[in-house]
Amino acid sequence: MRSPHPATAQLPAGTPPAPQHTSMLATGFEDSLLGMAPGRTDGRFLQANRALCRLLGRGEEELTTLSQTDVTQRYAGCGPARPALR
Repeated sequence: MRSPHPATAQLPAGTPPAPQHTSMLATGFEDSLLGMAPGRTDGRFLQANRALCRLLGRGEEELTTLSQTDVTQRYAGCGPARPALR
């Protein structure tokens, strides 16, 4: 059996990520051209990157008060009238 690649090896529970990796992930999240928003188990957004905020025409503070269902229903035409996209 092959050993796992060092980049994908499991760390012991409670091991904090290396600072340089945390910084790289945060930069990649914020600077991405793709809209991203990690969520909680109840469907609410934890945070949203700039691309998603621009796409939806909402601020991060507002998005973190909404659930994924709130946003997807609105833009799928199932909720209130869709806002004009810029």
